[in-house]
Amino acid sequence: MKFSEAVKGKIIDAKPLKPNNKSPIKVKFDSGITAVARVKTRKKQGKVFKRGLPVSSLIYREMAYYNLDRLLGFDLCPDSTFGSYEGHEAVFCAWIEAQPVAKLAGKMLTPTSKRGKLKVKRGLHQVDTLQIVQSVIESVIACSRDAHSGNLLVQDMRDGKRLWSFDNEASFGYRFDRFYDYLHLVYFFNRFSVPLYIKDLLAKIEHQDLSEALGGLINDLEVEHTYRRVQYLLQADDATLGYDYLSKTNVAWFFGDAPIEKKEPAKLVIEKPLVPEEDYANWMGFL
Repeated sequence: MKFSEAVKGKIIDAKPLKPNNKSPIKVKFDSGITAVARVKTRKKQGKVFKRGLPVSSLIYREMAYYNLDRLLGFDLCPDSTFGSYEGHEAVFCAWIEAQPVAKLAGKMLTPTSKRGKLKVKRGLHQVDTLQIVQSVIESVIACSRDAHSGNLLVQDMRDGKRLWSFDNEASFGYRFDRFYDYLHLVYFFNRFSVPLYIKDLLAKIEHQDLSEALGGLINDLEVEHTYRRVQYLLQADDATLGYDYLSKTNVAWFFGDAPIEKKEPAKLVIEKPLVPEEDYANWMGFL
């Protein structure tokens, strides 16, 4: 049975992943399929945001990230589809029996500490390096804001370990100074190089491809910025793709037609975004 059909069945068990009313919900269907439901959050009083993004847009961003993952052919996201939970619009992601990367660092160590990073790298040594690189590339294209060590899962497989990207709803913002990707931080803090064969893949992605995959989930201007980030990955040098540089700059080229100016990581250029921060939600069309 297809996942999209399975989530239309009867829910026989449901419980929050965390003890709060905003937590995603682990649900089991009569078909035997288990999934995680993220229910659309509606604004109640005033403007409600998560990491600068309107909460009413988050389930669409989750689905947009999944569509991007499938367009790239990386298959890092669990099967996902729209559905209904207790009469509310929701996005369902297939449940994966895996542990968060954060647990690899141990309870007494923060993953970003020197010893924590070492433990995480040791814990990920059986994960295909290609998957780590793909995960970072996907986060950069989607301008992820929440790819922390609890949202990256490691599954034990017969032939090693498999990486999964989970909870990607805080994505497709237009500012890189809000970008956060844990694997990018740990493995590629100063420099990041896109493999040539992945560049060949990215070079084949046209604006229309992204419009078809993401259209209706994020707005046209966000699709345009997603396309520009693909172009940036194709043309930027390794130093300007390092986490330290990328997470501290808007990258001037994103906001105009000027060619990329190669700069040392220490010389950051902050450009005024196309849309003022205070008008962001209205520009998005969600508030």
